[in-house]
Amino acid sequence: MLNWNEYRDQVNAAVKELSKANPDIVRAHAGLNAANAKSTRIDVKTRELIALAVAVTLRCDGRRSAEIKNDESARDRARLLAGSSYPLRSLHRMAEAKTRIDAAFDLLRTMKAWPALSIRPGEEAGFAMRAVADYYQSDHK
Repeated sequence: MLNWNEYRDQVNAAVKELSKANPDIVRAHAGLNAANAKSTRIDVKTRELIALAVAVTLRCDGRRSAEIKNDESARDRARLLAGSSYPLRSLHRMAEAKTRIDAAFDLLRTMKAWPALSIRPGEEAGFAMRAVADYYQSDHK
């Protein structure tokens, strides 16, 4: 299973290398992020959720894991990871679906939200449990 803290450190090291090799690209990316942050049409949380959804869909897990800033966004990420297993299963990308579910549980463990003594409807652990149950109920081979 993926250790998100180690993975984040690897991504940060790669970004430092890129920054040394081509600082103009890194500055341009930072400028785009700063301009985007000034937008008032979409609130910050919605903008971050859209970015997380796009990153998960495009398999950009490292960049997003480096940007998890608080418990709420980590919980949103766990939901997105578990939820993204459904379209992957429908595309018959079962191994990738299972990887996403495992990543959701890893993130929940990091947040000390798993294992859970109880699960309430709407909680992240519930989303992950439902995703793994549906995965095993389907033809996951």
